[in-house]
Amino acid sequence: MVLAGTLQAQVVVTATIGNPPPWGPADGAGVRFYYIPDIQAYYDVTDANYVYMSGGRWIHSSNLPHKYRNYDLYGGQKVALRDYHGEKPYENYKDHQRNYPKGYHRGQTQKTFGEKPGEHNDGKHGRN
Repeated sequence: MVLAGTLQAQVVVTATIGNPPPWGPADGAGVRFYYIPDIQAYYDVTDANYVYMSGGRWIHSSNLPHKYRNYDLYGGQKVALRDYHGEKPYENYKDHQRNYPKGYHRGQTQKTFGEKPGEHNDGKHGRN
């Protein structure tokens, strides 16, 4: 008796997410992109790049735009984009602007992966 079997192939897709920056939101583990409402920019954890609009184009850079060079990434709110799994989070920019406006959750402490240099990460040091 010959048994007919079914050959099944299993495909495993592995996405590599880089190491989050120390200022990244502690609840953002495994997320590729953060949206930073106050500066209307994104951070790509995998590529360690900021993504922001300049001159009508989306720019990918290892540095923030010059006008935000003094922005406190530890103190500002970051939104971990859990429902987005593509390469261009700015495709949803209008939704992100509407759902997370500038000043989003201002005054609320957001725990980060690491400590701001010179501070403790216990929420008692005035970070927003």
